[in-house]
Amino acid sequence: MDPVTGEDVSLGTGIIPFGISARFGPARFNLEYRMMPQGRFEFGYWNRSYEIDRATFSTAGVDPLVAGNAGQIITKASKLGRYGEQKGFYSNLVVGMGSLLDATMGYQNLFGEQWDVQTSDFIKETNQTFLATLQLKRPISRVKTARWYYQQRNVPNPFDFKYTENTIMGYRVGLDMGTGMILNYIFRRSFQDMNGDGVIKGSDEIVNMTSIETTFSF
Repeated sequence: MDPVTGEDVSLGTGIIPFGISARFGPARFNLEYRMMPQGRFEFGYWNRSYEIDRATFSTAGVDPLVAGNAGQIITKASKLGRYGEQKGFYSNLVVGMGSLLDATMGYQNLFGEQWDVQTSDFIKETNQTFLATLQLKRPISRVKTARWYYQQRNVPNPFDFKYTENTIMGYRVGLDMGTGMILNYIFRRSFQDMNGDGVIKGSDEIVNMTSIETTFSF
């Protein structure tokens, strides 16, 4: 959606014209140059939080005295109009920590036009992303798999570690129950700006999800 006119517009394109990859002992490093010539695009659109933010509920701009508990559904695709022309780089580092753990870190730094709600205009701003994962390389006793992750996408500075709707973290542990059955314990924490003020605060804007599932291998 065009933030100026409010009209539906076609989505843009992301381009990676070149990249390099290198290995240094137990570490692997990748570097890419990224471009969004027309904007209206997001690298890593289908990320860990996609099933959460593909459609969100907001009460921003809704008078509770008139509409009660009513609000509006906002799709992720409709938010892409806030991104204008941008370019920058993405880097990824994978480090083997002995025979047990792998650590992965990813960082994206794009610079260009982004829609500013306060000025109702596009401004020059950085658009940064930080990703981190720590996972088990091989089983330990009955622990078949274990993974922890943290994701902070499309913010001016992800190293402020301020929670936004683009923040998600969690872990997944798989326990071997024998005869090919794996019991998976999954925890995920995300955040939703219910009142649209741009700040995550209060327990009502924190979404914790815990699930247990079983898988079988033959």
